[in-house]
Amino acid sequence: STTIPVAEPQAVYPVAWEQLDVLQAEAADERGTAYNLPMGVWFPPGMDVERLRRAVDTLVARYEILRTRFRFADDAEPVMEILPPAPVLFETAEADPTAPEPFLDWVRPFNLHDGVPVRFALTPEGASPGALVFDVHHALADAFTMERLQAELAALYAGSAGEPPARQLKDYAWWSRQGAGAVSAEAALTYWKGVYTGEPPVLDLPADRPRPARHTWRNGVTGVDIPFDTVRGLRRCAAERRTTPFVIMLTAWSILLHRYARTDDVVIAVPIDGRDAAGVAGMAGMMVSLLPLRLGVSEADTLGGLIERVQGRHAEALRHRACTVGRILSELALPAAPDRTRLSEVSLSYMNFAEGGGLDGGGGLEPFSLLRGDVKNDLSI
Repeated sequence: STTIPVAEPQAVYPVAWEQLDVLQAEAADERGTAYNLPMGVWFPPGMDVERLRRAVDTLVARYEILRTRFRFADDAEPVMEILPPAPVLFETAEADPTAPEPFLDWVRPFNLHDGVPVRFALTPEGASPGALVFDVHHALADAFTMERLQAELAALYAGSAGEPPARQLKDYAWWSRQGAGAVSAEAALTYWKGVYTGEPPVLDLPADRPRPARHTWRNGVTGVDIPFDTVRGLRRCAAERRTTPFVIMLTAWSILLHRYARTDDVVIAVPIDGRDAAGVAGMAGMMVSLLPLRLGVSEADTLGGLIERVQGRHAEALRHRACTVGRILSELALPAAPDRTRLSEVSLSYMNFAEGGGLDGGGGLEPFSLLRGDVKNDLSI
């Protein structure tokens, strides 16, 4: 059930801590498309494109994040300005549907100082198949949000959408900065400052060339299918240890990083969703933050002992999720490190929701995702 109040109407609204992390990171260093969240749907010839356009207009009217722009000042944090609903202006995106990344050239950086960082595009009339692609900046949305928008777009086209959302991102941001969420954030900050006393750890992965003086954000993507027998063993191990498959995966990666980086002080950043803590489980917006788990791994550890420690550290982090990695770094007042992302050189994302927003091809819409040409850190799993 929803627990956060509706924010009082005003000209501009504060950004949530999760948003501030993204905005400050983008301001500190040009990130290219590392913070773009592009997605799309294929549709067959004969699709009612005008009806699809109207569905997009309705989607934008329902979700304020799709008509929100940021205001910046030299001596203050950025704020959100929510624009009134208006018809969407569609770009044209041409693609070769047989190419591995047919719309990669369409995805380009946003200028956060110029308008709403959201784009929609349609393929030219007569394209077979046709496609609708859209892109939202990460300061306004997260992966769960994009899946939800994709699914609701299909429902609006089919005429089967439910009620508009009762709460919007501005309500969460107001709650997290001004309401009960702000109290939780202060308590969490005390915990994290205790975790990172002294010089913070650095995780240097082995590489085939020297680390550049500045992070380039260029990336390569490798997909790995985990055999079912391995998954079954992972689940069995989790059940025997009375923990979750995520904790077992986190433990396994910590061992691997310990060995490859030759360090006992392993930090893995994990994304944590703020929706549950706020009581807004299905809400759209940027509500995910990174928590830098300081795990500690040594050759003297037993597997069982390490699993128990990782489970405990993860549970502690969840209890103090209200403080984001950006705020932790700000409080530690560390010197600039343009060659890396401090406390998050490696991240592990456990995407425990349905890819494709629950779409099954009904109504002729087939979802697809777009890989970006940039990455935020050294290794994103």
